Amino acid sequence: MATRSTSRDTGNKIKVILVGESGVGKTSIYKLYEYGTVSEVAWPPTLGVYTNVVNLVVGNTHQTVELEMADTGGSEQFRSIATQYYRNADIAFLVYDITDSNSVQHIEDWVEDIKEYSENNDIKIVLIGNKLDMVKARKIKQEDMSSYAKARDMFFIEMSAKNADHRRLVDDLIREVASFIMGQRIRSRSIVTAPNNPPDNSPPVPSSDHSHNPSATDLSASKPATEIIKLHENNGEDGKQKVEQKKCKLC
Repeated sequence: MATRSTSRDTGNKIKVILVGESGVGKTSIYKLYEYGTVSEVAWPPTLGVYTNVVNLVVGNTHQTVELEMADTGGSEQFRSIATQYYRNADIAFLVYDITDSNSVQHIEDWVEDIKEYSENNDIKIVLIGNKLDMVKARKIKQEDMSSYAKARDMFFIEMSAKNADHRRLVDDLIREVASFIMGQRIRSRSIVTAPNNPPDNSPPVPSSDHSHNPSATDLSASKPATEIIKLHENNGEDGKQKVEQKKCKLC
């Protein structure tokens, strides 16, 4: 069994992996983020792993981080290859298709794989409901998945990889989580000079109200329908909606 750490410090490098069942749109999200454009052609199943590296400026301190994003194949035959790229991941995008109930049947297995093969107990998981452009064919309730994510300290968003405006949604989320991770690393380094004062890595309580979101069914709105569970209270003016915790079943 792999040895896992509660956190890791690799300087200013952040690694993001995209995981989930085959056909949920991981590659479309990857390409949307990489190129900022929407393809009208369906991408073929990923045979193994695609990777891309970019530099981002994050946080109030304007730190530059090197972001590596890995798009992994979701089919069983390529799963063993894909899990090799999970190692040392900081952020996992766990993608499902809001129109396909089968895409969440094995979600707990994906979560376990993420934690096992990343060797990082402190990995930040972002649950992404894709294909919001097909909301009329929805099979998976937004409130069920937001509750699921809330109970497990995950981020949660719904989006459409066919909406170019949602590229900013993904970018803002990556910058937010990366900023939080960099803050954790800085606090962890400080323990070297102050061994009797361990850093507090627990997420601060979100501030009272930062909500301004259209409903998931309101596709006429220019802003993406999304709910994001906050890890800290350093929010922009386009704040993210808080989610109430409640029990639910996914399937």
